[in-house]
Amino acid sequence: MDSTFYATYISALKSGTTKPRVSIELLRKEDESAYSEITSDIENSSGNLTATRQNGVRKSIDLTLINIDGKYIPDFDNQVLWFGQKFRLNLGLNIDGIDCMIPQGIFVLDNPTLNSEFSSSTVNIRGLDKFALLDGTLGGELTYTYIIPVGSNIYSVIKNLLIIGNDKKEPILDSVWMSEITPYTITKEMGSGTIGEILIELAGMLSANCFYNELGQFVFEPDKQDSIKGSGWDFTTEEFAYQGSNLELKYSEIYNAVLVVGDNINGTLVSYKAQNNNLLSKTSIPNLGVERIKHIQDVNITTLQQATDRANYELKRTIAMQASGSLSCIPMYHLNIDDVITLTDVKNLKLDSKRFLMSGYNIPLQIGGKMSVNIVDSTEFPFAN
Repeated sequence: MDSTFYATYISALKSGTTKPRVSIELLRKEDESAYSEITSDIENSSGNLTATRQNGVRKSIDLTLINIDGKYIPDFDNQVLWFGQKFRLNLGLNIDGIDCMIPQGIFVLDNPTLNSEFSSSTVNIRGLDKFALLDGTLGGELTYTYIIPVGSNIYSVIKNLLIIGNDKKEPILDSVWMSEITPYTITKEMGSGTIGEILIELAGMLSANCFYNELGQFVFEPDKQDSIKGSGWDFTTEEFAYQGSNLELKYSEIYNAVLVVGDNINGTLVSYKAQNNNLLSKTSIPNLGVERIKHIQDVNITTLQQATDRANYELKRTIAMQASGSLSCIPMYHLNIDDVITLTDVKNLKLDSKRFLMSGYNIPLQIGGKMSVNIVDSTEFPFAN
């Protein structure tokens, strides 16, 4: 995002006089370039953008188009809202008469609904992000038995799978795993597997995140270190943007150790236990006085390094989920999954610039709607095994 645009956008959010804008760009299948834009026909009384932190489909969009002249009726002849239609969702603000828009992702049309009433005609459309073209929802079924031999370069496999899935956009593959290879042979029989299943299995091998970003690019990356991330917004009870929150302390889900047990290799089980022994953590083993272990078994783990990475990955998430909740605010279109925000609510929650990670959110498209943000504790502790 251009720095001047970003500063103008942030200033508009803080001013409290925001004018939300929504646009949809219809994209060509071959190169995802825009050929048409929809703005005025979007009904402003309904619609939501929802995002969830997970591997696979992360985002979905629901909205309603005004269809008085019938131009949005799904039909093979006009192709406007036909099977496989891709569209880019942009959300933003009108600032001094100029629409400043922020891309939210590329979506694929899923199950449109036509509505005909006495005084109105509308089409409800739902879009899923591009992973739906790979996981069997809207495509991605394997038409032949697909075999990935042991020792295959994982990034080469990913690129080949995206080609098979007809995604021509260059993926974002973190260089940390450039030389990683598959530890076992993967076989998916024709009709019983999808491209998306394989991609998620490859992510599981490395405890990686895999998803499509706001620009419609496939991303395969490790967890980022939350402690070095800047805050996307500092919410406080002193500003109008913050409109309340709740925080749940999940005592039943407190674990301070994760034991990962993998395959039996030459008579020896591959295993690793990650422990939270850090005294700064209130739920660590020394502070609780008891070790609560979360057990994970996965026969696809064949090396100690894989078991170690998975155990640390799962322990980090387990600690984060022990304090989770939701926050309400005005719609903020620059925030995304895995961003860090801070919350100061000293009187009611005893929180002073407490850092949280965004694990999901819902943005209403109607004017005056509140954004709901799912948050988890982003505090990271060296586990000191």
